[in-house]
Amino acid sequence: MPSTTVRNGGTPLTIRNSGNEVWLYDDANRETIRAPGEDDDGHGGMPPRFYESTTQGLIVGYSLYQDDDVQVTVIIGDPLTEKELSAARWLDPQTAFLKLPSGRLCVESNDASRVGPEEPMEKGAVIDVPPGEYLLTLYRVDHEALDREGREWTGSQEIVVLTPGGTPDDAATDFLPFQERRDTGWVGKYAIKGKEAHALVWFGDYWDTFVVNLDSGALAKLGVKPGVYLSVRVPDTGHTLVTVFGESWAAGKKLPLPDGVNTDEYGFAAIAQMQEWNGAEALFCRRDLTRTVVEDVHKNIWLPAMVEVLDARPLVVKPTERGFTPTSFRDAQFYDPGFLGLILSDVLPGVDDLDVLLLPDAVDRLDEAHKALGFAPVADVSWTEKAGRETLESRARLYGGVPNCLAAVTGSESSIDVLFLSELEDGQWILTGLADDIETRINNAAARRPEGLKIEVQTLDEDLEAMFEKHRESMAEADGSLVAVHPGADGAEAAFRRFLVAAFG
Repeated sequence: MPSTTVRNGGTPLTIRNSGNEVWLYDDANRETIRAPGEDDDGHGGMPPRFYESTTQGLIVGYSLYQDDDVQVTVIIGDPLTEKELSAARWLDPQTAFLKLPSGRLCVESNDASRVGPEEPMEKGAVIDVPPGEYLLTLYRVDHEALDREGREWTGSQEIVVLTPGGTPDDAATDFLPFQERRDTGWVGKYAIKGKEAHALVWFGDYWDTFVVNLDSGALAKLGVKPGVYLSVRVPDTGHTLVTVFGESWAAGKKLPLPDGVNTDEYGFAAIAQMQEWNGAEALFCRRDLTRTVVEDVHKNIWLPAMVEVLDARPLVVKPTERGFTPTSFRDAQFYDPGFLGLILSDVLPGVDDLDVLLLPDAVDRLDEAHKALGFAPVADVSWTEKAGRETLESRARLYGGVPNCLAAVTGSESSIDVLFLSELEDGQWILTGLADDIETRINNAAARRPEGLKIEVQTLDEDLEAMFEKHRESMAEADGSLVAVHPGADGAEAAFRRFLVAAFG
């Protein structure tokens, strides 16, 4: 049975919260604490002149790890003993000075704060304690230590002990910050033989990242350089994670996938100084392609892993000539009701007021908005586009009529982009518009692009006219080196095909 208390007689409290601070003070001091200063009116739940007030013992504030509801127990008496603390595992205790002249202790989250400049949306707690001056000791649960030892604790996340006899020498000068205590016993605990290493791996989340305890020296012994692929096999979780090493995550993301290797679980890695572990060096890995989550039982503990340097070459993807098929963009079945009104709310002001914006109506509105800028629809085309390991059906509505500029609305499953495109004589492209989805795919396809080709992307959440004005500014900067878009469907399709090759290979 997991423990729930450390000492009988405490007062457990649960307070609604969506912020990162907790405030403790005497109700009799509330007006003094919340009185505005000359240059400090406070903000949110934070009172004015907090740093001055906390050094005087009028208020104590402590920071939270995350914005969950506050679960705290208040105890009057001596600080906790080692025996009492053995009921769970705790971070280093923190102390402060707190005056409670009326004995009415207020405990409030940011949402419930009555000492900040904003009206509270929630209600805190007020408990009666003997009036006096106290040494406040704050204990916080050390979840990492509990996970490491396989223990459970179902009691309060913080314990506040008020010990009579506190003095101004005990006063805090700032928030009591949340400070994790991380075990660094993993540093250097690896064994290398040839191209393999017995190492340790840490999962801090379900599927985003992981840490391998290999440092620069270990990678040098393994012969790992940028562009080398690694396999990280974790028997306890059943994962085999393939990662490519780069000088940074940004550099690793641009490297191609390995040829002939299962990349169901794939990402990129770089050496990092892990601030959560006092700056110790480790291999920090990003999971870009994931299939299986890491269960809670395997999170926040070091697990044994086998790391192997793979003898794999980069996957080579040759540029392809896309075949366009005439289609009707307005008939695409890509979007759920309500999707387009949300996504196009900035491009087409007013559509967010509609209960439903269906694609045919959206196309009509886009045509009108383009017409006002001198564009007219010249072709609707469909084709297939590679996105990672998947092939997407894609469609585009192409607009011509403006020299040196092609306008396009592109769509695929749950994705729509509104673009202005201009080609430079050296093969580079300027792209402006609602382009979040296509920008992501352009970045992911960096390794497949013909060498030297670059797409300058400017993503905007503005109406169509403002987008085009920004694009014209970029065109003006490139004046004299722009490629003309030939009139009609053939010219628009040829230009758009060149853009796709430049963007995706």
